[in-house]
Amino acid sequence: MIQRIGIDLDYTPLKDTLELKDRILKEQKANGLTQILVFQTKHGYHLELIYNRPVTVEENFRLREKYRDCKKRMEFSKKRYEIIKNNYDILFQIKEGFWRKRIWV
Repeated sequence: MIQRIGIDLDYTPLKDTLELKDRILKEQKANGLTQILVFQTKHGYHLELIYNRPVTVEENFRLREKYRDCKKRMEFSKKRYEIIKNNYDILFQIKEGFWRKRIWV
């Protein structure tokens, strides 16, 4: 099991991304969330939710859906999990020549 959840927020303004980050932190802190990393991408932002405990597959998909992870990414992740059972929550660090960069907030 993994200890992080990735959320891909395409075409979401920074203000909305930071509001979502604050909301997730409030809602998930008691559930073992220790920090949220924010990265700017070519089309928006990535949030990486870091937990102090393992996160089940079911919880990963449930929280990604709740916090509006990219629908296409969710579809790929579910298919990938059905086929290989691991490495289903992938956020690219570079895509189409654009490196994501960390936003220190």
